[in-house]
Amino acid sequence: PIVVIAGVMLDQQSNWYTNAATLIFDVTGTLQPTTLLTTLTWNQNNTDVDLYVTEPDPSDQIAWFANKITTNLLTLDFDNTTGFGPEHTTLTTTGDNPGVALPGEYPINVHYFSDHFTGQIATGTVTIVVNEGLPNQAFASQLFTIPVSNPENASPGSTGPDWVAIGTADLINGTIILAPGGSRPI
Repeated sequence: PIVVIAGVMLDQQSNWYTNAATLIFDVTGTLQPTTLLTTLTWNQNNTDVDLYVTEPDPSDQIAWFANKITTNLLTLDFDNTTGFGPEHTTLTTTGDNPGVALPGEYPINVHYFSDHFTGQIATGTVTIVVNEGLPNQAFASQLFTIPVSNPENASPGSTGPDWVAIGTADLINGTIILAPGGSRPI
């Protein structure tokens, strides 16, 4: 079920909302399993952290906030600009509108776009799932810390202390390789 609670700020109250308007929906259905699912979450409210997933060469297309869907249907679902996430990048290669899994490595990076003048360090997690629900499913999770934000340095391929490399995923071989020694600046 999905529960919708209206009239309260989730970040300012507990999980119990006296006299809040509440709707409960039962939802049924199935989703196609993903060939790639990356999930970015972070631990600070009022921050903007972004997920970048790049297709292998020769495509080199990137799913990011300024290009949410590649021609191969690698898709960023949502650009969360105020805090906590999540942001998901997915590729589904089955169903009515299948995408294309390319051979090679898909680099996964995170950029700290804005601290909204709070001076906060961004910490969080990226989880990666390859071949969801299949016998060769692979799963990995990587913690990250980014000390500074920089909205002027958000273009794909940028480097600096506002960027970290998370790792790579190979969809054809079903493997995930995390950045050596944990997430590291690019």
